[in-house]
Amino acid sequence: MLKFGSADQFWNFYYEQFNRKLLRVNKNGHTMGVLETTMARGFLKRAAAHRLVHDLQSIPDPRPDDIGTINYVLGVMRNGPEHELQRGMLNAVLAGEAHFRGQERIALATTSAQVNWMDNGHRPFWDMVIEFCNTQIHEAVIYGYGAPPNGGVRLEPRGSTRCFPYVHHGGIRFGNNFQTRGKSSRYGYIEDLTPVLIRRIYQCTFQLEDQDEPRRILCAVIQRFTPALEQAVLPWDKYADRLELQSWAYDELEPPEVVGVDVFTGVFALGDIELNFGRYWLTFAMKPVRLVEPEAFEG
Repeated sequence: MLKFGSADQFWNFYYEQFNRKLLRVNKNGHTMGVLETTMARGFLKRAAAHRLVHDLQSIPDPRPDDIGTINYVLGVMRNGPEHELQRGMLNAVLAGEAHFRGQERIALATTSAQVNWMDNGHRPFWDMVIEFCNTQIHEAVIYGYGAPPNGGVRLEPRGSTRCFPYVHHGGIRFGNNFQTRGKSSRYGYIEDLTPVLIRRIYQCTFQLEDQDEPRRILCAVIQRFTPALEQAVLPWDKYADRLELQSWAYDELEPPEVVGVDVFTGVFALGDIELNFGRYWLTFAMKPVRLVEPEAFEG
């Protein structure tokens, strides 16, 4: 259905009336189902290419020309995401869907906003950011207000922290839902396939005693999706693991928490479906499995 269904007017065909997971995907104002179908087909083409490489890699006792073919295909597939500049959710999905060698780096947005921790938009996260910084800095005790503890370094209410609209990690763009430039990529996976909403991305700066260079901590405030009390029974459940498709409680999130940005692992398309027994969020993972590097076949 996903490979051969009509890219537009799919509501006119009976066999595609069940294609609600594409119909309800956020299409950013586009109509006729073109964008969401393009996303699905683009991902399926990349997944098919990865399966082809896996088939080639499973050849017993590969010959030199087999190894050469695998190296060539891996090189072509690697060049795309490594040199792509993501500009929004769709590009992040199509260009940053895999963790290739050399992509495990963090790049910050070129612009950021100064944080005043007394503002209502940041004050609820101050204490939890301080707690996270204390897990990262062992040479001092980070505090925010009150009498300084022994060896204490204050996270100043002003001038100590900047809020970034997005970061790139592993070639994938992760944004926040607070700043305009980050909202298009505000959803992401942590810990493999745990979907989250990214609320803020902070960089805190500390001047520690006996250290010439300032210490910077980069972190994100997130909210995990809430598992549904009653799991939806969907037509594609048989292939849910292969499609990396999950259902969650609609419009419900866990309490905010702070994590390092290096825990982000991928992105997903978000849709929803309404059934007789409830409404659900649907997450569609947009990343294939990691490929075996060609060095494994040498020797």
